Amino acid sequence: MKKLDTRSLRRSVTFFIALAMIILAIAAMGTTALIQKQRQNQTQEEYAKLVQNGVNYVIDSFTKQYTYYIEHIVKMPDIIKMLKNEDREALYRLLKPKWELMRNQEKNFKVMNVYLSDGTTFLRMQNPTEFGDNQVDMRPMIKEQVRLHTVIAGYENGKRGVLYRIISPLFDENNVYIGAIEIGVCPVFILRDIYEVSDFCGLMLTKEETPTHFPHVGDKVIDGYKVHSELSQETASIVNALALLPHLEDALEIESNSKRYKMHLFELKDFQQETNIKIIFFQDITKAGMHREYFLFGLLILISVILPLLIWFIYRRIECYERDVSRVYQEQIRQLDESEALLLESRRYLLNLFDAIPNIMVTTDGKIIENSNLAMLDFFGYATLEDFKKEHHCVCEYFIEDEGCMRAQMNGVSWLEYIFSKQNELQKACMMKGDKKHSFIVWAQMLETDDKKHGLVVFNDITELESVNKALREKDEIMIAQSGHAAMGEMISMIAHQWRQPVSVVAIGAMNVMMDIELGLLDEKVLKTTIHEILEQTQELSEIIDDFREFFRPQKTAEEISTKEIIEDAFRIVGSSLKNSNIEIITQFYDGKKIYTYSRELMQVIINILKNAKEALDGRVEKKIFIFIEDQEDVVMIKICDNAGGIEKNILDKIFNPYFTTKGPSAGTGLGLYMSKTIVEKHLQGSLSAYNKDKGACFEIKVPYKIKNLGEKYE
Repeated sequence: MKKLDTRSLRRSVTFFIALAMIILAIAAMGTTALIQKQRQNQTQEEYAKLVQNGVNYVIDSFTKQYTYYIEHIVKMPDIIKMLKNEDREALYRLLKPKWELMRNQEKNFKVMNVYLSDGTTFLRMQNPTEFGDNQVDMRPMIKEQVRLHTVIAGYENGKRGVLYRIISPLFDENNVYIGAIEIGVCPVFILRDIYEVSDFCGLMLTKEETPTHFPHVGDKVIDGYKVHSELSQETASIVNALALLPHLEDALEIESNSKRYKMHLFELKDFQQETNIKIIFFQDITKAGMHREYFLFGLLILISVILPLLIWFIYRRIECYERDVSRVYQEQIRQLDESEALLLESRRYLLNLFDAIPNIMVTTDGKIIENSNLAMLDFFGYATLEDFKKEHHCVCEYFIEDEGCMRAQMNGVSWLEYIFSKQNELQKACMMKGDKKHSFIVWAQMLETDDKKHGLVVFNDITELESVNKALREKDEIMIAQSGHAAMGEMISMIAHQWRQPVSVVAIGAMNVMMDIELGLLDEKVLKTTIHEILEQTQELSEIIDDFREFFRPQKTAEEISTKEIIEDAFRIVGSSLKNSNIEIITQFYDGKKIYTYSRELMQVIINILKNAKEALDGRVEKKIFIFIEDQEDVVMIKICDNAGGIEKNILDKIFNPYFTTKGPSAGTGLGLYMSKTIVEKHLQGSLSAYNKDKGACFEIKVPYKIKNLGEKYE
């Protein structure tokens, strides 16, 4: 045996494992860096949304607060009078406390102006000596106020730069517009409020030509904008970094004084929807970047240390495995030799087992027999399979054409392919042995050993079983006849019961005619009426006889009929008997699907169950029978229940046994329910079951919509 060379395998495996681990390490580092970067970007996007929401909230709060202030000023009682009288000094004295209070509360509060109805400046609180200039052509917000006479708010540029302004109209006691009052605040309050909640420093930039409130901040122009807010040491350094940028964009990263910032840029539109203001907030991301770099560096160091150790460990383990594999390899060679000998022995055992099975067994592709057992050779009278093949190729050559038996070709395919296509159905084959016909149940299992379809086929001889089944069917027919004879007396009693009323009517009519003749009071009209009634009653008697004759007539063929019609036919037989016993019939069904079955046999089962319910209800005060019909997926269900107290639990599983009765030998044969179950399950191919429900017993009949193998019942 050639020695197994594992040394080169060890080197190759170690090399490829090391290469794979290095690639995985690089991929892990790259993935980790990417994930951290994505998380950082996601966090920064969340910060941007928070800042945007904060800006909106600050502006909204400011607008509400100063709108309230200006509404309070407008409601001052003397302001209208002073404006109408153009008493500027009195108005100045009136508004001065409000002006100083608002200036103290907000250092960025810059403007409080009063205008006449034509837009002319009447009073500037920040510069009382400057008035009389018309602002309509210079200030769009003033022009809009003069036109609409309503509260207006927004950003607008003026002599004192860009301010957030609120202008409210003034009306006299006759609701005549006489002017307006305006307040204005520098928007840098937004930077202050956002810094207090987020610790983000910020800058406000305005168009280059816009006047500024902060002349000391310098004259650096950044992308057409200049700084319009006070500068701290930090923001002054940031301005220098911004000046190096060609354009201002959102989400840019800049470095200043060894710090790294993420820019959050927001544009504020003025009253005319033009962008004159840009606000930039700077998020310090220095620590986040350093953490990511430290993490990646640490990960690199960790991988650089662990990876060589891991490769060395794997190499040593492979060396150990090399020795184990060599030992196992030699052991496997030894076991393989033993298994080969065992396989030959097992093959001989299986062949002997194959031959010991009494059923005919063959392996074939449907055309040529490949293997067979002794049972097949014995049945056909051959000593060996080779002798059989000299005269025949296929077992199907012995198939005889008979009703219900397979042929060599079925529906255009071979008999074996036909069996494979009908795996859920039993297949029958008939073959001759001498002068006797043998019947077989054929079963096949596909063997996929190559491209061809092979099968292991078993022929189970059921010739003797069919003889036994035939005898059992004859026994069932005898018992059905016995059950019918036993029911004959009950039916005659029912006929007599249903005849009682028509016969009474005929007798009374005839007696009345005789009395009229004796008394000489016979009237032709009355005679005709009486004779007509007698004829009607005799017709009813004839129909009763027809109904019972139909019930006892054997039914050789199935018919299509609705379940409702079968129940109505049953009530024509037993309806009067149930009615005279004061039994209330409660039905719940409709004209559903029709069924194809032996209707009179099903009616016999229903009548039998109704009679049992009637007898069980005897002696009870409240008597009810419930009948339900339900169309299910494959069957129709008929459920008949009563309120007679139910069936005792200890006999519930015995009521369908033959000759079992609770009425005593003189009152019952014990065949009724047994034959009902036999009819439903063997003739109608359905099921019959019983159970207790509520205060009574229920019998549930299920029959298919169409029975199969219709000729099998009356062979």
